[in-house]
Amino acid sequence: MNGYPVLLNVENRRCVVVGGGQVATRKVSALLDAGAQICLISPAISPILQQLSDEGRIEIRRVAYHPDHLTEIKPFLVIAATDNPIVNQQVAADATQMNILINVVDAPPYGDFTNMATIQRGPIVVGIASGGASAALSAYIKAQIEAILGPEIERLAGWMGEARKEIQASGLNQPERAALWQKVLDSPILDLLRRGDSTSARLLFDELLAEGIR
Repeated sequence: MNGYPVLLNVENRRCVVVGGGQVATRKVSALLDAGAQICLISPAISPILQQLSDEGRIEIRRVAYHPDHLTEIKPFLVIAATDNPIVNQQVAADATQMNILINVVDAPPYGDFTNMATIQRGPIVVGIASGGASAALSAYIKAQIEAILGPEIERLAGWMGEARKEIQASGLNQPERAALWQKVLDSPILDLLRRGDSTSARLLFDELLAEGIR
């Protein structure tokens, strides 16, 4: 399955998850982490989903799915995550008719998107997809990448994010800004952070920025 990779902004947007089992629970957790407002539709739900509802973090409708739910809620996206393929395909057909983004967990071709295996280090997100070929392969690749992306990446990303406005206001053109950031990345900063010497790493970072915007 070919696709166009994106990082979708669902913060404060209404999203519907149909299903109440383990898969639906994982989907709800990921959407919550991304700041979505979630309505879950399922007659039966997992203890974790019940707890999230009790805490007021998600809305739950303990009923069987009906197309009127999407008409009423008007969600930004829908995830069909029941253990019934017929129900999932019906959810997909309804969402498609209403021009709502749809993910079908057991039948990706019926949906608009699939979820990637992800690694997050602060603002840095790495997504791995196998086009539906093998979830095991995606998990293997994820483990390999996680081994080389330590907390130093998150620390440097934070520094670069903080300095971004200053660099943009410095008068440097785009190639000059790119060259400056490349100089930072080619420096020993990440090695210093890996060794736990954040003081020296920060001093070098500030020095390189100062030299770059003179």
